[in-house]
Amino acid sequence: MGRVSTFADAEVIKMATTEFVPVCTDDWYTRRRTDAEGEFFRTMADAGGRKSVNGGTRQGIYVFAADGTPLGYKNAGQDAEVMKKVFKDALAKFEALAKRGHAIPNFKTPDGADKKVADQEFQKGELERSIKYLREQIGLGLKA
Repeated sequence: MGRVSTFADAEVIKMATTEFVPVCTDDWYTRRRTDAEGEFFRTMADAGGRKSVNGGTRQGIYVFAADGTPLGYKNAGQDAEVMKKVFKDALAKFEALAKRGHAIPNFKTPDGADKKVADQEFQKGELERSIKYLREQIGLGLKA
């Protein structure tokens, strides 16, 4: 009953849909996967506050920055007020993290270049850079 009432709360809904990028998965199934998706889930859950012993549950609500920095965790959503606090605390941590960083200028298509091709090349480069970061800094990905 707790999660139903928590995620029916108008402020929780607004925060979850305007301040965050919600992602949902089935803990029971995903933590048992032996592929890269299962490894990613277990690694992120462990980093986010729910380390498991012997493959136990990693159920909960996790909040991460785009680089994988854990910002908040609560097992399930027992109470709307508790969830609002988790979200607000996570936003405050994110704002502090963002203030330590630097502005990244928007991508602009070089003069004379085909916009579609340039955008695709830029996006491909960003994806490759993100994958490299996840592999090298967080340790995700297939092991040789």
